Amino acid sequence: MKKRLIILTGLLAFSFMGMTTVPASPLLKLPTKNAQSSVLKTAMLEVPGITCPICPITVRKALEKIQGVHKATARFNAKTVTVIFDSNITSIETLIQATKNAGYDSSL
Repeated sequence: MKKRLIILTGLLAFSFMGMTTVPASPLLKLPTKNAQSSVLKTAMLEVPGITCPICPITVRKALEKIQGVHKATARFNAKTVTVIFDSNITSIETLIQATKNAGYDSSL
């Protein structure tokens, strides 16, 4: 197992050696001044209904379906979910409602 890891690491490093940067394409769509920039926020929700190892997976998947959620990490032992989301797209109320729709009440 250790040999495979060393070999794979070596191959990966070797493959990056010949890479060069490519100039930006003129067709690349750049944001305009009117476009809203994303505002990432982190919220920790308490989810007391997490009672088994499958519960965090269900809560995480429910939150990741919400537009604007970048990452959701649920912790079984702490009965919490940490969510990184774009506050221009979604809100904490929407996140709480998503957990409730999945069958788990939550609070900030």
